[in-house]
Amino acid sequence: MKRLLASALSLGIALAPQLAGAKLACYPLTQIEQLLDREYGEVRHFAGQESTGIEYRLYLNAKTGSWSWVGIPAGTKVGCLIFAGRSESDSLSDIPAMPPPQAQF
Repeated sequence: MKRLLASALSLGIALAPQLAGAKLACYPLTQIEQLLDREYGEVRHFAGQESTGIEYRLYLNAKTGSWSWVGIPAGTKVGCLIFAGRSESDSLSDIPAMPPPQAQF
């Protein structure tokens, strides 16, 4: 049993992706929003804030399915791109355009 557990653990470590040190790219929030709109056609569809004051915003382009998730450190006007991607479908047109809701985490 111990041998099987050790083998499984070794295999898991060998197959796991290598951890890499990541550095967040943070820029003035107004520049990020302008770039997301101009280059990708993404507009804000969701905003939420943690109890620590960190704010998160989701920007998406309903026509192309591209999206970006931006974090804003508490008390700053700086945005940090956390994730970006594209939907599996070609369109997110079923998401109605509306003012972004505010949420508390």
